[in-house]
Amino acid sequence: PRPGATPAAAAAPQQPKKGPTLSVADKEESLTVLLWLYMNWKETYGHLKTLLAFPDMLSIPTQLCQPYFFKDIALSWLERNNLVSSHEDALQRWQHILKRDLVLLRRCLEDNHGMFWNITHPPASYAACYHRLRDFVHGSKKVYRDELQTVLYPVLVQLVIELIQYERGDGLKIAAAHALLDSAKEDHYKDHSTEFLALRSIFKKEHLDESGLTKKLHEKVSLSQMSTQLLSDFIRDDCTRFSCNILMR
Repeated sequence: PRPGATPAAAAAPQQPKKGPTLSVADKEESLTVLLWLYMNWKETYGHLKTLLAFPDMLSIPTQLCQPYFFKDIALSWLERNNLVSSHEDALQRWQHILKRDLVLLRRCLEDNHGMFWNITHPPASYAACYHRLRDFVHGSKKVYRDELQTVLYPVLVQLVIELIQYERGDGLKIAAAHALLDSAKEDHYKDHSTEFLALRSIFKKEHLDESGLTKKLHEKVSLSQMSTQLLSDFIRDDCTRFSCNILMR
C-alpha cells in the first residue's frame, strides 16, 4: 500500500461448495481415478481438479465430454443395454435413471471412459483403428461375423469424414483420409464405388460441406444384443490397450 493509505479489508475466503458425503470406498476410488488421470492425461486431470466437490456427479462427464456431449453418450448407452423401453423413454428419463443409481452411472462412465480424454491423435491413428476393427470382425465367429461386417463401411466413412473435417490447412489429414480409403478399397469399393470416388475427390474440408456427403452417407446399422456386446467390449478394450479413443467416439 502507498504510505498513509488505509489497507483494504481482507476479503473473506470463499467456501467451496459442499457436495454429498462420500464413503471411504468412494473417496479411495475417486483418488485412484485422479491419480491415474494425473499420471496419464494431465490436461483432463487439470479440468477435473476443479470439480472435486462433486456437487452433482452428472456434471463431471458433462463438462469433460467436449465436443462429444454426455447426453448423447448416455442415451446411446441406456438403449444399448436395454435399460429403457425406447429412445423417447431414454430422452425423458436418462438423467433421473443415472442420478438415482450411482452403480449404473459408474458403469456408464467405465464403458465410455475414452470419451472423456482430452487428447489429439496423429492422422495415421485413424487407419490403424479401422484395421484393428476389421481384424476383429474378420476374426469373429461366423455366427456374428456377417452381422458385424455391416459396421465396417459406416465406420470407415465416419473416420474419413472426421479426418477431412479436422483438416487444418497443411493437408496432412486429407492425405490420411485418402490413404485410409485406399487401404479399404478392396473391402468396399465394389459395393460403394460412387461414394468412394466422391470422398476420394475431396481435397479441402469446404468441399465436404458443399457436396452434402455428410448427410447422404449416414447409414443406420442394426445389431443383435450379442453382436452389440461383442463390439462394445472390443471397442472398450481397444481404447484402453492403445490409449486411443477414436473408435469409441
